[in-house]
Amino acid sequence: MSTASDISIQVLPTAFTTAEIEIHRDFARKCVRAKRFEDLSSRYMAMKAECHRRGLRACDFQAFRNAIRLTRLATARRWNVPKCYAPAYEYYYGLPAEAALITEHDGLLNLWRRR
Repeated sequence: MSTASDISIQVLPTAFTTAEIEIHRDFARKCVRAKRFEDLSSRYMAMKAECHRRGLRACDFQAFRNAIRLTRLATARRWNVPKCYAPAYEYYYGLPAEAALITEHDGLLNLWRRR
């Protein structure tokens, strides 16, 4: 039988601050046209180093790729992209990942239908 002291409490991560999001987006904008994994990896490592230098939290690589996709989507389609089309929606706005994947899929499907 487990007691209350045996149960560990999982602390949910807090949302990124505005300064952290700006650094992630700045480095993601520089990777919009990168095709090779090495380019993305080197820019991600540079972003991590810059976040560490400023004392901010760096995102993980998958979230960095999502920020790049968000930037590509915003620059390739139109000036005002609704938040529901953003692949990094759950990362930046704190929604559950499953709901964001459905939102991403629906948004990309709608963009494909418009062609």
